Amino acid sequence: MGVNVGSGSSVSVSDTQSGNTVQDGGTLYVLNGGYISNTLDVGTVVVSSGGTDVGDTVSYDSNGAAQLYVLGTVISAVIDGGNAILGFSYVPSYTTGVGTAIDTTPATRVSQLAQPQHA
Repeated sequence: MGVNVGSGSSVSVSDTQSGNTVQDGGTLYVLNGGYISNTLDVGTVVVSSGGTDVGDTVSYDSNGAAQLYVLGTVISAVIDGGNAILGFSYVPSYTTGVGTAIDTTPATRVSQLAQPQHA
């Protein structure tokens, strides 16, 4: 059936979930071995190393753009007003790694940002 992550809530997935919704202010964590598909994201989705996200629509609402942080793999995501960021996440803490995006559109909305230099 999928998960519905409400505002102010967080849910972790380590199995297969399809037909998910992440509301503004909500966070969905896809853990190692987790697989989500057909997700409407207007909040935050964090795909950990070893996690997979297929067919995510990363959108926005009146409060701002959704965020998709990818340390695992994202396939066929549609970035429609939100942002996909490969290789690091600030949620729940600063983490770096290698993220992979396959057939994600538009590619111009997918960023692989340089890691900040720490003093």
